[in-house]
Amino acid sequence: MFRNIEKLKNKKFIVGKNPQGNGWLIKEIGGTHKVAQFGMDEAVPNSVSRLMALDNGKWTAHYSLDIDGDGQVKISNIKPQQHTYVNGVEVVAKIVNEGHTIELGHNRFGINLQTAIDAAASMAGQPKPPTGIYSISSLQDVWNEYERRTDAVQKRRKNIGLLRSIPMVFTMIGGAVTALCGPEIRPYAGVLTGVAIVVLLYGIYLSMTFDDIGATKKNTKYLHDNYRCPGCNHTLPSQPYDVLRQNTNCPFCKCQWTS
Repeated sequence: MFRNIEKLKNKKFIVGKNPQGNGWLIKEIGGTHKVAQFGMDEAVPNSVSRLMALDNGKWTAHYSLDIDGDGQVKISNIKPQQHTYVNGVEVVAKIVNEGHTIELGHNRFGINLQTAIDAAASMAGQPKPPTGIYSISSLQDVWNEYERRTDAVQKRRKNIGLLRSIPMVFTMIGGAVTALCGPEIRPYAGVLTGVAIVVLLYGIYLSMTFDDIGATKKNTKYLHDNYRCPGCNHTLPSQPYDVLRQNTNCPFCKCQWTS
């Protein structure tokens, strides 16, 4: 039996790709719980259907999980044009257990069903979605800091590139001085070459000590950890604050916003 299944008896959930990222979203059907995000670092391919609200108020996704009163888990394929496989065989619906291999889409993307059940169990213990009005003005500072950090990384990367290109210019000037000028001027060409070597070494040092990939990942994590709905604490889409504030509701818990 799957872990945490006791909390989910007689409940139904739907699971699909997060339209805003590469992870998963899960939602309880027939309940009052919000949509929950999990597995954000996992690259879910486009062959997996997204979890999204329809115009008629219903929801769609790639597959559903039905847990009966005995804790049995049934996985069901939601969209006929998509595909769900259990132990290599395409299914419409099937009772599954921990030993089964689950794959989705035409490229048979493998999933760990336990992670979805853990997310559902965590969501099942959460309170009802917030219904109040929340200010998102504090998110402007978060976005501004994210942009400042992004600009700082790009500026430093540009400066390092500039430093590494300057020696070539100095070397060309030194070569021209040596070829065209008299002997009394030629010592200055050696000075230019020496300066070029120093600048080149400094540029190499900066490029070796500056981890721009690490800085970018750290900045992305900063945005993920702080750019959140004040009502449900769900990470919001990575879009500028001026765009975000045009919305009047959280796209996840639907609480009202004011800026």
